[in-house]
This record gives sequence, structure tokens and C-alpha cells, in this order.
Amino acid sequence: MIWIVVFVLGVLVELFTTTFVALCFSAGSVFGFLTLLLHAPLVVQILSFLIATGLAIWLLKPLRDRYLSKDIVKTNVDAMIGEWGIVIEPISNLDFRGAVKVKGITYSARSENGEDLPTGTQVTVKRVEGVKFYVSPL
Repeated sequence: MIWIVVFVLGVLVELFTTTFVALCFSAGSVFGFLTLLLHAPLVVQILSFLIATGLAIWLLKPLRDRYLSKDIVKTNVDAMIGEWGIVIEPISNLDFRGAVKVKGITYSARSENGEDLPTGTQVTVKRVEGVKFYVSPL
């Protein structure tokens, strides 16, 4: 009886959370129920439940991450990586100066590979550290 309750609770919780973890507990309860039908002792039932639940979580995690994480939208600074811009103040890592304009906004910039970049060079944002963009020429 306990395995049926665990199964139903897992399905009901999954309806509201959609993380697949509760569904894994339901899958584990099926194995607990099967060992009950085989008249196995309670310890064996619990072990089969725990092992099946753990396996289900381990097997479903890559699928869950692949299909449920698609809607993550990069925002703020993360959205700027990969964007292109134009050098508006010559970039010199040795002199600690330089600026680029990306999407109409001016940012302090440094060269990704250390080379000097003159005004007017088209660049791509490679990474952001603090308030500085590290760029490479296109």
C-alpha cells in the first residue's frame, strides 16, 4: 500500500513542479511495489526503491538539462558576449586605455590577445571582466 501512495504522491507533485525528480520517486516506487509482490522483506523493498530512484535521477538528468534549460535567455552583460562593435578610442593593454561602442553604448575595452587596436576597428566581444570588455578584431 505504501508504494502506491508514494507513486501517486510523486505523480501529483510532478504535475506542479515539472522537474522530473518527483517522477523518479514514482518510478522507484514501482520497483518497491514489484519487490512487495515477490514477498521480499521491507529492507529489500526500500533498497530497490532507493536504487531505482537514484538510477532514474541519474539517467534523466542529462535529458532534463538538455530540454528544460533551453529557455534560459542571456541578459545584461552575458548577452553582450559574441556581439560586434567598433573601437572608438584606440585600445592599448599596455597603456590601460581603450573603448568600444557596442549596440550604441560605450564600454571600456581591452584587447583579448594583447595587440593594439586602432580607432574604427570592428571587433567582437569575447568576454567581460568587471566593467571591461575583452575584444578581438573581426
